[in-house]
Amino acid sequence: MTRIVRAAPALAGAALLLIVLATTVEGHYLQIEWQATAVPLAWWYAADVAGTVAVPAFLGAVGLGLGGLADRPLADVLRTRVAPNLTWYAVSVSATLIVLWRLGPVYGLPPVRDLPELLRLLLLPPTGLALTYALALFPLLAWTARGLPRPLLVAAAVTLAVVAGVAAARNPTWATAAGLTRNLLFFLVGWHLAVPAHPVAGALAAVGRAAAPIAALALPATAAVGGALVRRLSALDGPLQILAAVAEPVLVVALVVVAGLAGHRWRARVPRPVTR
Repeated sequence: MTRIVRAAPALAGAALLLIVLATTVEGHYLQIEWQATAVPLAWWYAADVAGTVAVPAFLGAVGLGLGGLADRPLADVLRTRVAPNLTWYAVSVSATLIVLWRLGPVYGLPPVRDLPELLRLLLLPPTGLALTYALALFPLLAWTARGLPRPLLVAAAVTLAVVAGVAAARNPTWATAAGLTRNLLFFLVGWHLAVPAHPVAGALAAVGRAAAPIAALALPATAAVGGALVRRLSALDGPLQILAAVAEPVLVVALVVVAGLAGHRWRARVPRPVTR
């Protein structure tokens, strides 16, 4: 188990790459009028599989990597987990609102027209924004409930997820809440298995440590790229379009990851107040 815990950042990084891929393909790639169908179909299958397994794997790995969370003071949790990730969540929401203003409804998100709709978006974010929200909120919830038996927490999360899922099946307005409760369950399962351990290094681990900025940029960046490229790529012909069909998802994922890694490095250089 210790080896798995040490690999948690790398597992989170690998899952996050799949999440960005699924966001890209399902968000705008399939809107392009591809003349050849084999390559887009292959990407569609890959994105479908990625979208099914990646979010549970990502949140479980994030929880798995927080073995020492319960022993840390609240000020440290707020400083290292909650505040930075809330900042990236604000960046994600702001960038998404700009994209909605410029491009109109994208990825199933309607424009925000008034304050109540903005508050609903902030407090119950849809799937594309929910991961960064979870990275800020779930560690705080886990720390708050640290005194309770973890199996009891997991059982409570299962119950809550089932109730929310049933409510969403009857009333679609509960769908966002149901998604958040499922995400909380995945996180708590990972946290239940977590033990303190030194994480391994590597490229995937670096992606995992930069999860907040990468997740924050995934929706607005891929939507903006789609708004710029859908018509242009649809107008291509012959081998050039086939090449674009193969490479476009990979290049978009690389763009989001590189931008997120740069944001993570920039955030790490910002001086933080010292906790006394």
